[in-house]
Amino acid sequence: MNDPAPARTETLSSSLATVVPDIPGVSRLVPSFRDVLASATKQFFGADGSDAAVVDVVARDGEVLVYIDLYIDGSRPAGDVVNAVHGCVFALVTAEQRAATQVEVRILGVGTSNP
Repeated sequence: MNDPAPARTETLSSSLATVVPDIPGVSRLVPSFRDVLASATKQFFGADGSDAAVVDVVARDGEVLVYIDLYIDGSRPAGDVVNAVHGCVFALVTAEQRAATQVEVRILGVGTSNP
């Protein structure tokens, strides 16, 4: 029997990547270091790799871990933006009836300039 977890985590990642950038105060999402490294490794070895995901969702031991790296635009306090992102994640996780979830939101800076 195939484990549906990878497909479900990809769906959640895709949904969050679509919804989170629309939260007031979010300037843009950026891929996590883990995803950038995995994507580069696949490309180096000639594997069929995709671009690094901007929302990293990991399902492990019945728990869902969500990592989101982003820039804020400075229009709202950082804490308010993080709280809104957490609320968005938990709303989607609850809609999918998932188990325990941990969310890590890292604000990498203020502004829209590319690193």
